[in-house]
This record gives sequence, C-alpha cells and structure tokens, in this order.
Amino acid sequence: MGARIPATRGYPEITFTYATAQLLTKAELFFYQDAWSARMPGKVELQYSADGTSNWTKLVTQEIKKEKQGDVPSVTPVEYTFEPVSATGFRIILTTSGEDFGNRLSCVGLTEVELFTVATSLEKNNACLLYTSPSPRDLSTS
Repeated sequence: MGARIPATRGYPEITFTYATAQLLTKAELFFYQDAWSARMPGKVELQYSADGTSNWTKLVTQEIKKEKQGDVPSVTPVEYTFEPVSATGFRIILTTSGEDFGNRLSCVGLTEVELFTVATSLEKNNACLLYTSPSPRDLSTS
C-alpha cells in the first residue's frame, strides 16, 4: 500500500493505492486540534476506485464522532462507515472549516488514518455430488 499527499492549497487529498483489490467498509480518521489554527474539517469526502487511478466514486457514509482525546491540543477520532466496496484506490478529500482568525486561516490536522476491510468466511460443507456419466453419484452417504 502506498499513500500520496499532493501539495495543494485547494482541497487536500490523500490517496491510498493497493496492489490488489481490498473489500473496504470503514475508515477511522484522527484529527488534531490546537489553540492556534488546527480545527476539525468543514467537510470530509471519501472516494474509491476499482483500478486505483480513475473513475473515482464518492462513498455515502455514516459519521460517528468519538470522544476527544486530551484538552488543547487534542485529537478527535471520527469513524466513517459505508457499504463494502472493492477498491485498489481509496481517497480522502478534506475541506477546512474556513475560520478566519485575522492573521491566519484554519487548517486541518490529520494525524492518523485506519482503513478496515470486511472479514469474510467460507461455508463448510459436509457433502458433495460427483458428476459422472451418465448420472451424478451422491458421496455424502459413502
């Protein structure tokens, strides 16, 4: 997995790329806030791509803001859940809150990203049919 953070003053984005498709269902982002200009983002958009480079699709998410860790400075974890998607690319686009403090503007401090995959299992069977000519044979009673 690799992450890319382009230098931009518009909408900062972080892109994760995988060598093989991942079945993703949740992202947890940790936001830093301080007494100077670091604030919670005004908007967070999550996107995924099947090929990791094009055809980015915006995810519909449920946001759960967790309890802030510490006073000032502090870190606030926010969990974003969504329907499972198969992706080789995952992108986070952040927008600042837009606060103007006179001599500075607000910024977003992202300290950690955790991406979660779906845990799957296979059903265990105890019988099978062996197909031979001219008719199938049931091996479950043998």
